[in-house]
Amino acid sequence: MNHRRHGIVLLVDDDPDLLQTTIALLDDEGYRTLGTSTASVALKQLDKQGDQVGVIVADLQLPDMSGLDLINEIRSRDADLPVVMITGHGSERIAVQAMKAGALDYITKPIVNPHELFVVIDKALADRDKSLSLRVAHDEINHKNAELLELRRLLGQGGDFHGMIGQSKAMLGVYQRIQLVADTRSTVLITGESGTGKELVARAIHALSDRRTGPFLAINCAAIPESLLESELFGHEKGAFTGATGQRIGKFQAGHRGTLLIDELGDLKLDLQAKLLRVLETRKFSPVGGNREIETNVRMLAATSRDLEKLTAENQFRSDLFYRVNVVSIALPPLRERKDDIPLLIGAFLKQLARENDRPIEGIERRAVDAMMQYDWPGNIRELRNCVESMVVLSRDPVLTVRDLPEKLQSFQPSRSADLPTEITAHAKADSNSLLPEMPLAELERRAIERALSDSPTHKDAAERLGISIRTLQRRMKDYGLL
Repeated sequence: MNHRRHGIVLLVDDDPDLLQTTIALLDDEGYRTLGTSTASVALKQLDKQGDQVGVIVADLQLPDMSGLDLINEIRSRDADLPVVMITGHGSERIAVQAMKAGALDYITKPIVNPHELFVVIDKALADRDKSLSLRVAHDEINHKNAELLELRRLLGQGGDFHGMIGQSKAMLGVYQRIQLVADTRSTVLITGESGTGKELVARAIHALSDRRTGPFLAINCAAIPESLLESELFGHEKGAFTGATGQRIGKFQAGHRGTLLIDELGDLKLDLQAKLLRVLETRKFSPVGGNREIETNVRMLAATSRDLEKLTAENQFRSDLFYRVNVVSIALPPLRERKDDIPLLIGAFLKQLARENDRPIEGIERRAVDAMMQYDWPGNIRELRNCVESMVVLSRDPVLTVRDLPEKLQSFQPSRSADLPTEITAHAKADSNSLLPEMPLAELERRAIERALSDSPTHKDAAERLGISIRTLQRRMKDYGLL
């Protein structure tokens, strides 16, 4: 096996016999190795050879520095360099602390099965390759901003990003991150409030990955009874439990060579968390009621609306599983933090829902859009879509108005558009105009005058809003029968 392209394995251990034995094992397998007995020499080697080092394998107990301190020193030099810790039996608790500090993995000594060491090092070297590639990509973004420009071009042409709609800075950052992680093997943790579109992110990652021709499966841990969830994930054998009249294939087997999204991971019970961790570590599992082991090649993505770090601190979520799934994270912003995307979302939902419900809806009044932008949408995009669908279904007119808004939004009608933040007002004007139906210019003028009169305390204020003299306003009001 040729590992030269991956870089150097730097071994740090003050046991000379173990150090030489490990080096010999790796050399025989084709790895490039360096060895040292102290942390200080290892750091000097890292300073000297930099990106040529692919992984550091270090003992937790070193004569001149603890393993945890060594991790901190490595992180200060290279935040992406994988570190694997070697620990004696009985020190697993310290090893978990090392993973929390940034270690990729740990192995126990003496090393009885060299293959386990090779698997851990291979994963670290593969991650190193990917991180270096990501670093180059990040540098290109920082210097040229090429990906952002391409995304703006795409969205400016009326498209969306794999089902996600939005041009806000927050969403463009999400799209960037999806593109960077899609074609890697890393586990991705997608976080965000309920209704923000976490499954759409997972589907986009799958669609942009080299697994796109394989299956995409999703399972929601909060929606399936605990007694059935293990079978849904791993399958079961005939007779495994009461009612198991036949064999069942679980998601990890059905998703082979594809992508599996485990949604609401924070709702997974501790016993199943342990089984899930084993699958991630070994890529093997056993169906419920069975003894055979099945290998799976599935990329797992996880999503949650809960704070896993807090659950970990409260011992409700395994720390080792948290560090396994949180290799790369993508945080989706709530809708209240990206309100300038609301007109785009409304326009897309109007078109889709009018077609699905066979309703002749042509557009929406700007004041209704302004009111919807004032609301905080605790249910996020899901709540906004349901709101638009209700308006589409219940409206009797081709143009939705403030009268079609649900009762809870009626109090959010702004008396003046100037009360809105400047950037949102400008965006609402630009985008909501495109939601209005085509109509004669005179009708547009009449509606603009009516809106200005409704939003203004005096005729003088209305004329100023319209940019015309009060005499011209009064003449137009007479022409349109508004006096």
